[in-house]
Amino acid sequence: MKKKVESSKQALNVPVVNNRTLSKNRGMVIFNRDALTKEPTEDELKVIFSNFFPVAIENEHSYNLYQNLKMFGYSQHFREVEEGEICPKYEMFFRRDENGVHFDKMVEQLS
Repeated sequence: MKKKVESSKQALNVPVVNNRTLSKNRGMVIFNRDALTKEPTEDELKVIFSNFFPVAIENEHSYNLYQNLKMFGYSQHFREVEEGEICPKYEMFFRRDENGVHFDKMVEQLS
């Protein structure tokens, strides 16, 4: 008997499938250091890290020295990339309402 796999669409038409392998759904997200290190709320961190799973983090140099954190990892909202392909960069969007912070969409940044 085959299991029915539920999927839905996100902003970039990337199918979100429960419990799939994310090995090809890799990319990079740049976060403002202050957003993650200066009094982040539990809800904000839950929203970020339930939609993006970092495996490597490095400081991004800027005029303010280490203003941003560049995180490489996996997300069900990233498109699949092939071996040797340059890691795509994404921007994560949130919305806030009376019920708290919610993930909105992940958008690939074009170079």
